[in-house]
Amino acid sequence: MNFFPYERFTIKTNLTSDQIQLILSDKIETVPMFLSSGLSYLVLSNGHKLFNGSINKNQFRFIPIINLRTPFGPRITGKITDGKNGALVEVTLTPAIFVSLSIFFFLGLSAFFFLAEVASWVLGNFPILHQPTFLQLSLMFALFYILFIGMFKIESTPSKKLLCKLLNSRQ
Repeated sequence: MNFFPYERFTIKTNLTSDQIQLILSDKIETVPMFLSSGLSYLVLSNGHKLFNGSINKNQFRFIPIINLRTPFGPRITGKITDGKNGALVEVTLTPAIFVSLSIFFFLGLSAFFFLAEVASWVLGNFPILHQPTFLQLSLMFALFYILFIGMFKIESTPSKKLLCKLLNSRQ
């Protein structure tokens, strides 16, 4: 398991790459390039599209359209390659850019205060385990990290299943 969550997997399907592009282009609402990096959740859908993003010849990049859900939905990127009996789709699920920036900021802030507590213990010879701030910061860091990983997994699983279902495939 990596420190920051992402998933990589390959979808094997009997469809050709042209059929996959047609299926995905029917389900993707194109958004301007500056929005596809993480702001595409701000674009409202016309109702029948499942994703905001873009698809090129053999690559795609999109974010699921979420209604009244958390912002932990994954950014989905992939590459389509032709195989012998169909096509292979290499997919990567990563957190949205604003979620990643938030986790970097919060974990960095937690680590800073944690290291400050350790430094005060080392320099001042205070019993570190008896200071409630040390335990609070350790628990806060662990809880936020577990929450981040859990929310990403909860939001990425339906996207993963939906993509496999759209492509009539197996992982």
